[in-house]
Amino acid sequence: MRQAGLKPISINNRIRAANSFLKWSGSQLRVPKVKEEQRVLPTCTATDIEKFSRFKPKGRTQTRLHTLALTLLDTGCRISECLSLRWDEVDFDNLLLLYHGKGRKERRVPFSFELRRRL
Repeated sequence: MRQAGLKPISINNRIRAANSFLKWSGSQLRVPKVKEEQRVLPTCTATDIEKFSRFKPKGRTQTRLHTLALTLLDTGCRISECLSLRWDEVDFDNLLLLYHGKGRKERRVPFSFELRRRL
């Protein structure tokens, strides 16, 4: 399959299908998976975040978008969690946000003094 030009993730996808069939048929045989490279996703550096936090929005729409982006950067939450956040779920004294995540799970996430100032 490698000679055909398939990437390791595509090969492993086909191997998973073959292993599922083998398990269904009652066979003890298993095809080992090909090792995939672990890609590191690019993240924001401290200077990028500093530049973004120094940005001065003009108007209400830019201010709301800037605050949303700072909240996402500071807490690492999902966009849906951040958009469903209500004021009574923000604890300014303890610097905690109460998020309602996937599977109706609640979690408390700390946030910074800089975000407190923006909120």
